[in-house]
Amino acid sequence: MNNTNEMVKYVKLNDDKKIEICVDESFTLFLQDPSIVAMIEQSCKSLLENKFINLHINGNTSFITVESGTEQASLELVNNELIQGIQMAMAFLSQMGTDSLA
Repeated sequence: MNNTNEMVKYVKLNDDKKIEICVDESFTLFLQDPSIVAMIEQSCKSLLENKFINLHINGNTSFITVESGTEQASLELVNNELIQGIQMAMAFLSQMGTDSLA
């Protein structure tokens, strides 16, 4: 999906076995807002449950630390959730655009 690639540059497991998510630079200011960070952290806790350890955001890159041995499965969960969330948001925005044209 092109819009996903435009918003999320990459999702990978880095050398420190942290899930690394890099988004477009245009999101950097949002990622500095404490309420946004709290919302992202709560989403990570909800998705990853007891596997979640820590969230750290630096600029436009987020680092999620998970329990040792769960890194790959957690990476897949996070990646799938991101894709699904972006697709839902794009569908919603597309529908809003269609409704406003009617």
